Amino acid sequence: MPNDNHLPAEEGNTSNQNILMLVLLACSLAILGFIYFDGLAYMAKVWERDEYSHGYMIPLVAMFIAWQRQWLIQNLHSNGSWWGVVFLMVGLFVFLLGELSSLYTLVQYAFLLSLLAVSVSFFGFRAIVAIWAAFAYLIFMIPLPVFLYNSLSGELQLISSALGVAVVRAFDISVYLEGNVIDLGSYQLQVVEACS
Repeated sequence: MPNDNHLPAEEGNTSNQNILMLVLLACSLAILGFIYFDGLAYMAKVWERDEYSHGYMIPLVAMFIAWQRQWLIQNLHSNGSWWGVVFLMVGLFVFLLGELSSLYTLVQYAFLLSLLAVSVSFFGFRAIVAIWAAFAYLIFMIPLPVFLYNSLSGELQLISSALGVAVVRAFDISVYLEGNVIDLGSYQLQVVEACS
């Protein structure tokens, strides 16, 4: 009598291939983490500031978005693509530019490109299209370059001040705005950088 506990040869091979793919994927992600460690460490350091404290949540939310679409990926039966290697080369080139110019922002964007490249290599384009929102959301974890942040922050402070004055005036309260200082007569409120 044959033993029913043994898997057919095809199922056993598929199981071994899946385990091998998971090991290779884990190794690839570990190598990416090692290569981009300095840029990622700097990004985590910036996340400690109030204006970027949301950065810790973004990878978790992106993983949740991808997890919600896992059924779609499983139904695709998509194979990896060699285009991932091309994207990885581009990502490593941008990483090299970032390292040579000491621009961590370039290194961080290169990490996202390399992460996308590894995903394309293992899962293919169709799977990535299925979870494009998760990858797009990861862009928000990268801090803006300082020159862009400072210029945007000043403008957004003024917009926040104007909106605050408009709300106060909607309640028929006399208010005067000078720059980012809201003057209510007996009180003066300053719209600080965090309010932008």
